[in-house]
Amino acid sequence: MKYVLFLLSIFLLVGCKAIDQNDEIFTGEEHSILLILPERMGTNPFLNDIRMGLERFSEDYNMHVETIESRDEEQLHDYLNYYANEGYDLIVTGTYKAHDALHDVASEYSSQPFLIVDFFVDLPNVASITFQEQEASFLLGVLAGNITDTNVVGMVAAMDVPLLQKWVTGYELGVHTVNPDAKVLIDYVGHFSDPATAKDIAIEFARDNADFVAGAAAVGNYGVFEAAIEEGFYTAGQDHDQLTIDPEHILISQLKMADEAVYHTLELFLNETFQGKEYTYGLQDEFIGVTHITHPTNTPLNHVINEEILHVLNNFKEQIISKEIVIPNPLEDIQ
Repeated sequence: MKYVLFLLSIFLLVGCKAIDQNDEIFTGEEHSILLILPERMGTNPFLNDIRMGLERFSEDYNMHVETIESRDEEQLHDYLNYYANEGYDLIVTGTYKAHDALHDVASEYSSQPFLIVDFFVDLPNVASITFQEQEASFLLGVLAGNITDTNVVGMVAAMDVPLLQKWVTGYELGVHTVNPDAKVLIDYVGHFSDPATAKDIAIEFARDNADFVAGAAAVGNYGVFEAAIEEGFYTAGQDHDQLTIDPEHILISQLKMADEAVYHTLELFLNETFQGKEYTYGLQDEFIGVTHITHPTNTPLNHVINEEILHVLNNFKEQIISKEIVIPNPLEDIQ
């Protein structure tokens, strides 16, 4: 099937006028948005958040949204290539897995507007949503550095890829800002959907005296949560408020509200027209943050986080929002 789509895309390829950065994309009476996912729905809640943001936008503004799930990155390229000439107002995709395919296709179909979520593509017809996750991860590190009794903390990350360095470097910086002598253990699962390996790494960290181990491993975080119960260390949720899973061990959740960011950016396209640029969101935009500090939660504060620590966290939050403190983005040198 992928070869049929590829051949069709070749026949449909035509020379197109490049989109102007001030062109309106939602024109006429009927509007349609196509979401092409880089993988199948199911284990990756972040992709579901993107779809939720699109669906809410479509309901509020009477637009038609379709979703296509790719089997792999090669199929994603074929889908983007085929549907780029089908007349959609906007084609949306997401994550670093889509970068190469989207850059290739958007370069050829310069009049088709695209939106990529969670990565940056430097083309005039591609709008990019990115997040300053390192700001929230810094606060997570500040918490870890303050509460550790062993002076050893850890983070279990999904993969050793540039995007995840925002979590890792922000966390390390936060820990060492308040506790320069603390040891920070970092290891990578090698996958976004491997709770068993994430659990093994977290247990190893605990046996190396880590008393706080954060997860940045997507589905793998559930393995970290299991290890926290078995080994008795503290941990944190990711992306969503996960405190209710185990409020005894999960002290805080680092939040990343992709649905809200997608909805907000699409509203900008309605009110200010499409621009092929990077829309980046940090603590000040409230699309990332941490529970108890930037966003309310129904889960009571764990006794480990006292008023003094809350004050420290809130103080750092305000300094980041005011730009008095700038948490470096490790991707800036790469992009």
